[in-house]
Amino acid sequence: NHTLEGVITIDETGIIQNFNVASVRLFGYQPEEIIGQNITQLMPAQHRKNHEHGMSRFLISEQSTIIGQPVELEALHKSGQIIPIELTLSAFQWEGHYFFTGIVRDISLQKAEHLALIAAKEEAEKANQAKSEFNDAPLTETQQDSLKLIIHSGEHLLKLINDVLELAKIETGSVDVSIEPVNVSVAINHCLPMLKNLAARYRVIIHTDDIPEQLVLADLTKLKQVLINLVSNAIKYNRPDGKVIISGEVIDSTKRLRITIQDTGMGIPRDKQAYLFTAFDRLGQENSDIEGTGVGLIVTKRLIKAMDGHIGFESTENQGTRFWVELP
Repeated sequence: NHTLEGVITIDETGIIQNFNVASVRLFGYQPEEIIGQNITQLMPAQHRKNHEHGMSRFLISEQSTIIGQPVELEALHKSGQIIPIELTLSAFQWEGHYFFTGIVRDISLQKAEHLALIAAKEEAEKANQAKSEFNDAPLTETQQDSLKLIIHSGEHLLKLINDVLELAKIETGSVDVSIEPVNVSVAINHCLPMLKNLAARYRVIIHTDDIPEQLVLADLTKLKQVLINLVSNAIKYNRPDGKVIISGEVIDSTKRLRITIQDTGMGIPRDKQAYLFTAFDRLGQENSDIEGTGVGLIVTKRLIKAMDGHIGFESTENQGTRFWVELP
């Protein structure tokens, strides 16, 4: 229970026998919810048959290609989110029956950093290609486009690097959060000028409904980062002449203020929603004209958690998405 890695023991039928504290943090289940359930509950559906076949082969032949070797797999969080993990499996016998113990590590950050390096390399190659087309003569229209690509690629690369650094700081627990009473209306008004410029580019109108005059306990800078991330997404994934509505309400039962950002955009397909807070997963928008790094939402979720808050969403495809943030 004092190890940083998840430790899970199952019997030869796949039933979970032990589930340590780190496993609770990693998968979201309390021991009483998961002990006695089949280990396939922690696997995406498409991997369960392979697991069952592998278990059957081992019990017949007592041979396995993965026991004792660290392997990278996908696991399933209680929320439905896919988690990349490294699993090291061992087997032992007790009173004539096999038991299996898995040591589980969350490798989301390592995966994110690897993907960031690949994306950074691709952006640098694009910029280098554009630069090679540039010369000292008066710029042609093609060369002007190339120069714009260099500038855009540089800005995108800087955003990508900053997002990865922010995510890395949060993951390692080194992010500084200064909690103080914050006026949410003031925080929103600080963000609006930049957001309205973005909205004008996408032909989207931002409406700000009445926000209760209630202070929240938050880090002002981090709260503004959260608002910018959520409203920027609501703008970019909207439709032309669409709307973004920012509103607020006090939830008396929890003594929290809920800030809601509603858009009238494309919505999130139901089969993509479980991946929403996964680093570098842009839910199929990788090749679209919509700018983004795929890191903003996972950073937003971690910042809200660091401020003792909650984040949630509802979405209907082709109708829009509503994100909300609750802070004490």
